[in-house]
Amino acid sequence: MRPDATFASWTSVDLLEPSRIDARFYGPAHVSLLARLRTSKHQVARVKDIVTHIAHVTGYESSKHMEFCEAEDGVKVVEANNVGDVLIDGSSWKRISIEGFAALPRHQLREGDVVFTKDGTLGNCALVSREVLPAVASRHVFRIAPNTKRVDPGYLVAWLSSDAGRVQTEHRQAGAVQGTIITPEVAAFHVLLPSLDVQAGIGRKVRKAQRLCELAKQIRVKAAAEIDRLFGDFAVPESDPPGWISASEISTSRLDSWFHRLSFMDLDYACRNRPGLVRVRSLCQHVTRGADIEAWGQPTFPYYEIGGLNPITGEAVPEIIRCDQAPSRAKYLVGPGDILVSTVRPNLKAIAQVHIEQEQAVASSGFCVLRAKTGAAGAYVRACLVHDIATHQLMRWNSGGIYPAIERAVPLNVWIPDPGSEVVQEMGEVLLRANSYAHEASSLVLEAKKNVDELISGTLDTKALLSRGEEIDRWLKANG
Repeated sequence: MRPDATFASWTSVDLLEPSRIDARFYGPAHVSLLARLRTSKHQVARVKDIVTHIAHVTGYESSKHMEFCEAEDGVKVVEANNVGDVLIDGSSWKRISIEGFAALPRHQLREGDVVFTKDGTLGNCALVSREVLPAVASRHVFRIAPNTKRVDPGYLVAWLSSDAGRVQTEHRQAGAVQGTIITPEVAAFHVLLPSLDVQAGIGRKVRKAQRLCELAKQIRVKAAAEIDRLFGDFAVPESDPPGWISASEISTSRLDSWFHRLSFMDLDYACRNRPGLVRVRSLCQHVTRGADIEAWGQPTFPYYEIGGLNPITGEAVPEIIRCDQAPSRAKYLVGPGDILVSTVRPNLKAIAQVHIEQEQAVASSGFCVLRAKTGAAGAYVRACLVHDIATHQLMRWNSGGIYPAIERAVPLNVWIPDPGSEVVQEMGEVLLRANSYAHEASSLVLEAKKNVDELISGTLDTKALLSRGEEIDRWLKANG
């Protein structure tokens, strides 16, 4: 039930908080959670009792010290959009000067800190690693410093990101249109505190997920640099002033000025005359086979929608849909290693690859589905398609002003480097490793949250958790 939905519920007097006498706070989900925590055999503490610091940059501090700069040597600012689900998204950063950073010592992030969004994407929570530092939390993000004598930082992140944390966020927030949460409310969150070794068993899963994402990013960055080299010295202009073209250059399929912008024309000419570039259709085929949901043979099916694509990691995460509730846009039958290219807003680079171990699934009609000869070749093509040169080619075929989209066959005509089948396979296998890292990281995050739920319900297999924790600890020491 939504926290603002109409409801009636009963609560005992001892669950009342003097600072909160609003009905929203005592919604059924929140009251039920508090009651379950009270019956747990584990200690329950407030966040304020297990951390040494919790605060966010004030409006005054922000206006005085957080003027953003373009300098690459500026210090990173963790904004709300950088705080993902348990993990920090470092795909883009805002930065401030070193002087501004030095003036904000209370908000400078340390390894093992927890960041928690106070508005915008309210309630997202992530663990800070040394890879992010130096960095500072923005005015939209709490910096929380766990007291490691009482709580494992990874465990705290898993708790705040779990259903237990989300319920408290929903019921402690304020604001009708734009939700926000203030420091005393976050400080008052309830946290279940099992023994530190049990906390560490859950927290290590978060830390391994974090490290896997860092290793995957290193692979993708290295591959992107190599693809950039293979494309050669292309320059995508930041501006595109009006110009003239000859009548012979006008395409009969598109007579609009957007399609004939000089930057698009020049890039197309350069690609046609650049040795080593081929069209995607040389490496992939277009998958158009429809899915027969009625004859699926199972009550549910995995379904890929655009919202399930992570354009940063290239991971495609399916929803599990009941066959009798299949959406009308569930159209294409896809298999392991297929490339899903969103036909909507190509500038967002929503392009991902179906996991190599995924059985047959169904993809939305909003995708162009491509299939290479091998999964590794598909991983290579996907990496090429998210390069700026490929994105610029896709954007040429945009149509529609408010909701720009391309035809499904357009990605087949994009020019990408072809360094030969052996190199394609070799690079693709490395990229598949990055995909596997990202996939395992997502699985570990879900596992950590599930452990929190099991902890609350009293069904957690502590022995198995501790054994797994020791295994992960050995991995972290070997790959840290």
